[in-house]
Amino acid sequence: DLKENAEYHAAREQQGFNEGRIQELEAVIGSSQIIDPSEFSGDTVKFGASVEIVDEETDEEKITRALDELGLCIKQIAMANIFPGDMLHKNFGITRHGRVIFYDYDEICLMNERNFRSLPKSDDPYAIDTLSVAPNDVFPEQFEHFIVGKRKFKDILKSLHGDLMTPEYWHEVQEKCARGDVQHFTPYNASMRFDRG
Repeated sequence: DLKENAEYHAAREQQGFNEGRIQELEAVIGSSQIIDPSEFSGDTVKFGASVEIVDEETDEEKITRALDELGLCIKQIAMANIFPGDMLHKNFGITRHGRVIFYDYDEICLMNERNFRSLPKSDDPYAIDTLSVAPNDVFPEQFEHFIVGKRKFKDILKSLHGDLMTPEYWHEVQEKCARGDVQHFTPYNASMRFDRG
């Protein structure tokens, strides 16, 4: 008898739960609206509307400006006597004003802590395995491969800031930093600053 009562009470409890859920769903359906996308005007975005998305990344002028800012960002960091060791493109961001910023500081070091070298060259295909490379050696010719990804972007960056890919540029920066030269640069292009005149 007790077993039959337990099954009966469990079934009544489940029935009560189901009736409550049915009432909940009826309330949701009752307050729902049927949306017909054909009734939308062309200048309003609403649920169910089709929207054409334009890729602004294909704007050549914006790409060139961003790559110029990227090169300037790297140069400004270097002139502050900091070598941004992890220059992967994912470690840079761009502000809504088009200013490029570096935000990965876990591999930075002082400029004098790196030895900027030309990439070793040899006619012997097996010699590459025997060339000496120290832990603090850096080969600027390799930067283009990880600062930006696409060949088109590499070419633009090299046309604007090709000196970044040379050991000579980095040696010059090291010398300026060693002398204590302070480089003055502004965070924004002159056209974006307030007129003080």
